[in-house]
Amino acid sequence: MRNSYREIKRVAALRGLDQETLIHALMATIYGNCCNECTAQLHSEAFLRAFDRMIQAMILCGEMSKRKSA
Repeated sequence: MRNSYREIKRVAALRGLDQETLIHALMATIYGNCCNECTAQLHSEAFLRAFDRMIQAMILCGEMSKRKSA
């Protein structure tokens, strides 16, 4: 696969998925391919904290990119 982010966006656009349905599809795919230990990790507070930190970092990077291009 070339760029997984672009490929997922392409598939979502072809299917006309809204953001909530896309998130559900991604999570179902992840859970469907996880072992019990990984599934437990996905349900942990540590995972949610790490996810929140990743979102914050992505927002910050996006803001910095916009400033540089302005």
